[in-house]
Amino acid sequence: MASDNNINDKLLNCYENWLNTIVQPEKKKEFNSVQLSDVFVSGVSKYNSNEKTILFIGQESRDWKWDENNKLVFFQKYSVGYLNRQIYSWELNRDEKSQYKCNRSPFWNFIRQFRDQYNVIWTNINKLHGITDGKTCAFTDKIETFNKPFCFDGKCQSILLHEIDIIKPDIIICMAGNSCIRQKYINSAFGEDITKQEAYSDFFDNKELFTIGDYNNAKIIFTHHPRYIQQRYPKPKPMKNFAQAVKEKL
Repeated sequence: MASDNNINDKLLNCYENWLNTIVQPEKKKEFNSVQLSDVFVSGVSKYNSNEKTILFIGQESRDWKWDENNKLVFFQKYSVGYLNRQIYSWELNRDEKSQYKCNRSPFWNFIRQFRDQYNVIWTNINKLHGITDGKTCAFTDKIETFNKPFCFDGKCQSILLHEIDIIKPDIIICMAGNSCIRQKYINSAFGEDITKQEAYSDFFDNKELFTIGDYNNAKIIFTHHPRYIQQRYPKPKPMKNFAQAVKEKL
């Protein structure tokens, strides 16, 4: 991988472009009456030391909102710090650990199964979410709004595709599920053609728990959110068992 500082700086520049080009104009047109979260900004951990990298893509970060008027660099530092607490906690001192809770959700328990063999980077399909009564509410009919293509570094595409180009992961694991709404998220972020490929048909027809294909010089895996997997995969260690099934296909 390139230097984590170089990647993080380029991600910040990309997000700034996205905010100015897509988010601010769309907020004025369609979202005046809806409270929006702060922006989720991905970043690369300085503790990454493995040869290969996995980019894990979730749905959206819940309650991603602060009282202060923070800048993008704050959100990136927070997301990377949160990742470090979940994945590289032994590298942190007591003060660093105290800033973030240890999250033992199925989502993070699944990701932890890969940390010994791969560098771990975390992002979300939805960089923004709505807020109702102080709590997260997902966008449904307007999700495409913030995934519109914009031009950066010589390419015009969605913010997620720009991220992938900047990070250049070896493997992408998209944990957004296969419901109609989640397909809408995936279509708007990756481009509609991807769900029409034969390799993904069994997954999107609900016949398989995950599917593997190729995307942008990386293996890409579409699967359900780990919370769904935990309810349906063999006990007693569903996340460990499911991660092993995925690893065997890589």
